[in-house]
Amino acid sequence: MSHGDQLEQYQDQYFDCIKKYDMPAALEVLELIAESCIELNDDDPLIEACERGASYLKCCLKYENLVNLHASQKINDHTLFFLNLEVRRRSTYQCFATTRSFLTPHRKRQLAKTMNAEPRIFAFGLNANNNLGVDTVQSALVDVPTEIYVPPVYEMKMSNFHSVFWCHDGKFFGCGETKNFMISKPDSELPRIVKFPMELDIQIWRNEMIVGIKALENGTLFQTDRRLYFVGDYQKSKAYLKTFHDEEFDMVTQLPYATPNFWITQSRPVSSISAYKLDDKKNVTILRVKSVSYWIQVYPDYWTELNPGYIKKRPVVYLLDDVEVKNIRIETVGCNIIYVVHELTLYFGKMTMTMVENSDGDENNLDNYILFVELHEYRTRSPYLCTGVATNKAQGVLMKCGDFPCVGFDYLEIAENRFRGNVQKYMFETVEKFMESYDVFENDEVSMDYLLSETEKAFNSGVMEQEIKLDWLGRTEKKYRYSNFYSFLGYVSQPRLLTGPPKCFTTDIDTLLTYKDPKLVARHRMKQLFEEFERVNYPGTDVWKPTGFLKSHDIPEEDNLSEGRYRSAAMKWCVNEFMEQFNVYRENPVFNPDNLVYKEILKYLINVIWYALDQWIIITEKTENDRVAPLLREIEHKVPDDEILFQTVYPEKILENRLREGSLKMEDLPEPLNIRVTFLLRHRDPKLKPTRFNLNTCRTFFNFLYPALEDFIDENNVLDLNKLYPDDVAIHRLIAQTYFVGHGLTDLEGSEKYDRSVYDSKGVRLEPMVRFMRKGREHFRGFLRRVPSTSAPGDGPIVFPTADHQAFFKMQRVLYSRLPLTEKLPIDIEDDLYSAAIVGLQDKRVLEVLTMDEKLRILEWYEKAKMPEALMDLLKQCIIESTSKNYYHIRYLFSQYPIMTQRFIAQYRPGIILWHRSPIPNPQIHHVRIITEMWPKNDFERTTRIPRKKFIKNGIVEDSKFYMIGSYLRRDAYKDIHYPAQKTTKLTELFNIDFPVNGPKKSKNQMMLITFPSREIVEEEEPPQEAEQSPSPDPEKIAKRREELRKKIAEKLAASKKKKKR
Repeated sequence: MSHGDQLEQYQDQYFDCIKKYDMPAALEVLELIAESCIELNDDDPLIEACERGASYLKCCLKYENLVNLHASQKINDHTLFFLNLEVRRRSTYQCFATTRSFLTPHRKRQLAKTMNAEPRIFAFGLNANNNLGVDTVQSALVDVPTEIYVPPVYEMKMSNFHSVFWCHDGKFFGCGETKNFMISKPDSELPRIVKFPMELDIQIWRNEMIVGIKALENGTLFQTDRRLYFVGDYQKSKAYLKTFHDEEFDMVTQLPYATPNFWITQSRPVSSISAYKLDDKKNVTILRVKSVSYWIQVYPDYWTELNPGYIKKRPVVYLLDDVEVKNIRIETVGCNIIYVVHELTLYFGKMTMTMVENSDGDENNLDNYILFVELHEYRTRSPYLCTGVATNKAQGVLMKCGDFPCVGFDYLEIAENRFRGNVQKYMFETVEKFMESYDVFENDEVSMDYLLSETEKAFNSGVMEQEIKLDWLGRTEKKYRYSNFYSFLGYVSQPRLLTGPPKCFTTDIDTLLTYKDPKLVARHRMKQLFEEFERVNYPGTDVWKPTGFLKSHDIPEEDNLSEGRYRSAAMKWCVNEFMEQFNVYRENPVFNPDNLVYKEILKYLINVIWYALDQWIIITEKTENDRVAPLLREIEHKVPDDEILFQTVYPEKILENRLREGSLKMEDLPEPLNIRVTFLLRHRDPKLKPTRFNLNTCRTFFNFLYPALEDFIDENNVLDLNKLYPDDVAIHRLIAQTYFVGHGLTDLEGSEKYDRSVYDSKGVRLEPMVRFMRKGREHFRGFLRRVPSTSAPGDGPIVFPTADHQAFFKMQRVLYSRLPLTEKLPIDIEDDLYSAAIVGLQDKRVLEVLTMDEKLRILEWYEKAKMPEALMDLLKQCIIESTSKNYYHIRYLFSQYPIMTQRFIAQYRPGIILWHRSPIPNPQIHHVRIITEMWPKNDFERTTRIPRKKFIKNGIVEDSKFYMIGSYLRRDAYKDIHYPAQKTTKLTELFNIDFPVNGPKKSKNQMMLITFPSREIVEEEEPPQEAEQSPSPDPEKIAKRREELRKKIAEKLAASKKKKKR
């Protein structure tokens, strides 16, 4: 019986589980409901189940949330996607752990540039003096984050009376009391309070640049590279300004009008005004300890009293689900509430003092206290990526989502970031190189039986029992990278759809392929699957752990030995899954053992097994494979160029496709592709090896695109761009993007030192498009625009050069279209769109200026003209350039080109499926499943384990101040607890006993989280050694103590009931 036939039974089980607050069991049944919806192609039952489940969630069920975090890791992403949508609609601040299993920190970083490129500002809290920039009455409470319409913001500051926004384009905007940020004339009609951000009239000396701002209660302070400027009431702020700079401010008299609102110094302070100051009362709060109030200042890693003369650093610990988190950013502290940005998420927490374990017992000595901040995620209906926050004492909050203004993608930068560092790449190229010397098969020898026999040999060879060791950061060591190839077998064996064949035998990847050569079809399919797996397992520094493995294996104890064996078990599971799936599929009547494409795919899979096994033998015997080792050394720090290319920019690739499919013969080509353009790109990261770009074209295309470069072609018909442009790494990315990508923007840093003649003489013009700020410096993004011999669409119809008109048109027609040469191209679009479609085959800038509707019309024309490469490139360009306003265009693309749209979204813009207006047509379940299946699954975090090392301060060795309890220990402590539904909320009491973080001083027996030991060094010359793993508490003692605590709680409850009866 299929899942679809049991849907009603699953729904009844699910509702029984959530009524009992048994969310782990409910999540298991919810997974079955999702599988049923996939079979029925219906979203409604799953949406209804997620809505019911989310409505039963309560903020006080903190223990269930911790358990849900582990239970939700064992269900698929498409189920979590629908559950996440429903949970986001709930107006609760308490985070639900299943949503964090879906939007993990690693995935948030991956989606950071694919959800909303433009920085957006949202305001909520108390709108005192309209300083939130929201149109409400004064001091109204804005409980829903409301967007403020202001240009892309680099930095923002706020006080109780006004807010200031520093934009990427160098302008400043402000709202609230105008006297605090506007110079203005004394008799101007400027209102006292402005509700919406308005541009500031700040003026600075020529050749100066603003490098910092600060919002004071009675004004705004600006810092340039030479002096300070102050706008506001100087007399009220004079004492406070003294804490930044000892020099007196002078009133500005150079203005045409006199104003008492603008002041200036003749020098600048030594430190930045944005830095934390111990004597800054703006960023302090009051904490009461034993009826005594203290003014304290909180920093990301310590807190201290407000004492300008002496800094006493005391530990502060930020807790998220009772696990310490680091690498945070904080803003103003007010009313004991602190706002924190961590992993692109906004958290808020209340500060609590707790005594350390090894204290002297003096409750009035602040040195005996740790400051705990228990963080809670700030929830919104739609997902967000928080990159900044500003708050004030009046509980007003400004939240920035997004980072840099972006109107185009920098493909080279994306490729550099993806392949930078210790990552696994070139898996397909490695196997293909290995096959060159081992491909000795005859077609009769290749069979499914032979593949499975070789797999079984590898499975029983001992490699599956080998512990996969980790480095100190928790990454798989390089020499165990063979595990990625075994994991790849598990990935290709899993079906794309539930009832379908394994991925390697499906034809969805072959969309728009017309050539029939089995070797070429198999090569294309395997190359796509390898690249897909590299994205799924990015960055390749851990063994791939699919959902099926997580369901059948518990998370290990957090020590090196257990985690190494856990990764080995994941690799073994993938190989075993590969054998099971292939054994089932070969009995399927659909499987044809004589299919030549299947035989070629089996050859690739056999060589994957041989290569992985050889790598393991090399490790155990400490030998070196002469065939593969040089390749691995060569590609270690190399960026592949085919990750960033549009096929139509490369005529030689189009010619290869036409020759393969047999639609074109070499004698039919009007002229040869005998001009080669080459360039060696040196990356800005010195660890990355240079990338060589080559482009073969004909003279007609070359003269049309770059007529000014014809004289630079040498006698061998080669144009070396390295000889043409200055050998400067600052402009290398700009050159590669112009001639070999032809789309998007890139950072222009370093290009400003060359005058226009360097570019104009080459027939291109430098076009800065976007200005943005980074680390207090201004940067520009742009590109080199071709100075055309024709006009661009929008300026009138394109006019081809008279002499080369016929040659250019004929060459484009013969090379790019599959139509017979006797047929004419369709002419059912306007002349300007027709011209843009023809020129846009090689010049993508022509298509950038068109609207999305016009691009879709050209897309349809490419399909009628049988130009598959142009169709895929424009489809890719439409998805990359789309914004949330184009959600209905994406739906149209899903309806017309579902497979390619799914793949391009998963590769370039996965974040668009999280838009508040869904671009996915109904029913969504199949699209969501396929897209999320190609999302990154590797959640490796670059965070050292705690405690791993000892620290030396002033001759004293100190352990980590906080002991992080592992997930295994936490789950083991609670796995035997079962409570009736009506008493589930009482779990909070047991939680506080088992995991004490707040409240009064606790005894040693109760302390499980807090340790802060220190001892003097006996031999100061001895280098610090790594700390041994802290021993786990005795399970028998824990169980005994827990039983005693349960009895005490039961006695208290019984006593309270007796009192009530009396």
